[in-house]
Amino acid sequence: MITLLPVAAATLRRRWTGFAGAFVALTLGVALISAVGALVINVPDNTDPQGPSLAKILQFMAGMGGFVAIFVVAGTFAFAVAQRRHETALLRAIGATPRQVRLLILAESLVIGLLSAVAGCLLGLIMAPAMAAWLTAQGLAPGGFAPSTSPTPLLLAALAGVAVALAGSFAASRRASGVRPAEALGDAVVDRKVMTRGRWLWFLFFLVAAVIAVYSRMSVPDYMLLDPGMRGPDAMATFSLELDLLAIVGFTLLTPLLIPPLVRLFTLPLPVLPGAAILLARQNALAAVRRTVSTATPVFLVIGLSGSVVGGTLAFTAARDAQSHTTSTARYVIEPVDGPALSASVMRALGDLPGVRTTAVVSTSINGLGSASTPFAALSIDGDPGTAWHLDTVTGSLADLRGRTVAVSSDLARAFRWEVGEQLRTRLPDGASATLQLAATFKPTFNVPEVLLSYAAVSGHAQPARAYLSAPPAPAPAGTVVTPIENWTDPRTATSDHQQTLTLVAILGPALLYALIAIVNTMIMSTGDRLRDFATLQLTGGTRRQVLRMVGAETVVVVATATALGLIVTAATQTGTLWLINNGILDGQAPIPFSLPWSTVGVSVAVCLFLALLSSLLPARLALRRRPLELAGVRE
Repeated sequence: MITLLPVAAATLRRRWTGFAGAFVALTLGVALISAVGALVINVPDNTDPQGPSLAKILQFMAGMGGFVAIFVVAGTFAFAVAQRRHETALLRAIGATPRQVRLLILAESLVIGLLSAVAGCLLGLIMAPAMAAWLTAQGLAPGGFAPSTSPTPLLLAALAGVAVALAGSFAASRRASGVRPAEALGDAVVDRKVMTRGRWLWFLFFLVAAVIAVYSRMSVPDYMLLDPGMRGPDAMATFSLELDLLAIVGFTLLTPLLIPPLVRLFTLPLPVLPGAAILLARQNALAAVRRTVSTATPVFLVIGLSGSVVGGTLAFTAARDAQSHTTSTARYVIEPVDGPALSASVMRALGDLPGVRTTAVVSTSINGLGSASTPFAALSIDGDPGTAWHLDTVTGSLADLRGRTVAVSSDLARAFRWEVGEQLRTRLPDGASATLQLAATFKPTFNVPEVLLSYAAVSGHAQPARAYLSAPPAPAPAGTVVTPIENWTDPRTATSDHQQTLTLVAILGPALLYALIAIVNTMIMSTGDRLRDFATLQLTGGTRRQVLRMVGAETVVVVATATALGLIVTAATQTGTLWLINNGILDGQAPIPFSLPWSTVGVSVAVCLFLALLSSLLPARLALRRRPLELAGVRE
């Protein structure tokens, strides 16, 4: 391969516009991986039991970026190999062996990978401090958080960039090595086989992975519940996101099989429209299947990712609100106007109100419980839990939550094999040790943490932050505000929404950026590959306006096809998400109705259509400034 590097470099110089997208995607991928690596080394332990794991967010962000970068590189090289079919056949005709052709493609990807590694590492040095500052400003990282200065992340990112480049071009290199010398004589631009064996194998791999994921979720073994990410409704939301991603990848692998029938369906009315340009757009999209698939796939990724992830997030938010409304038994919430806790005089006044049941709560965390070493979010309850919530008890009774006792979710009890009546040692937030008796286990819900303590366990160590009331006090104690439960928002919910939004931005941002880069890159490549077609149309009587109309119509057809496929995937993932919610979380409660995130899909379609039209019409318009005879003589 080393001896072919000069040839590969010369090819890239001649066709640099076609590989610009792969270079940009790899450069961003290396920069992201190096910046994330520098941050992960210095990530502190997660001190907020309810907050997301910063290390996991960063790792998932880098993984998503690298994974989608492989798709961009693979799509670029697959399209480049298809464009150079005649050139490859001529190389074979003059004596090049299949091995030499394969190594030439890999050498090209190696050159791109090396250049991207250098550029990405330099960019990563700039990105890492900026990402650390952003994470700190958004509350996802503590103050003073800074990236590591170790060179190890840069080295690993550079190696990852080269590996991604080689992995992305491997299938294209094998396809190029299979070109026969005779194809240089009369190969037409008609694709007959674009669904390769590798795509089928990868599709089966992701299908098996999805089946295994569903099976493991339906019968979660106790040891897997030791991971907090596997417990409770929030874990179901993470699982739903993982399934959505598997479905999107699976559909992406099947796009060569799914897109041609959709193109035929969408273009059925076009032949009856006036003008030959529209008819040519239809025939071009149907004949050049590989080009159509290559341009439609990144559009599908943008719509599928944004629609599925945002739709699933909205569905789980609706489920959380519905469950909160169903499980809340209190009528009012009283909180201090200023300060973090209700005063002792307010608590005495509430206790003296006739006919008003009061349950005060303290939001806290405990450092470990029993054999567990991790911190847990907890609520300390002063009063009857039934005044605040209706919780489904699995074992024991919440009425026994008094004195030095504790109640935990059934998932947490399963994870550590705790039984009702067991003595569990813990450490309170101020460092004091305590021994608590397990009084009950309950079904986990969104709005109640997995650990409930009796107020007696923290008495003297913390003051109540709010109280739930069965009726409004008349008048309200001085220095407090009373809010009807239907108008009250739990502070933990607002924090969770903020963290969830930031997590989605961090995870989806790189993937969507890569997909948009792929749209522009593929459209520019496809337009540059059709200069001779443009010349032929002009020489046979077509005008520049008609050629541009054909290019625009074909672009609209491709985006419409990708949109339809994206909506199909979004509807499928949303159906699966709602099934998980209605049957696994809201079992027996009012189901969440089916709906799609139309605003998100609409914005995604508009952005994709704008970029696709811009990156196809602008190069075509610039090319059509040349005379048809000059375009006809453009070298491949």
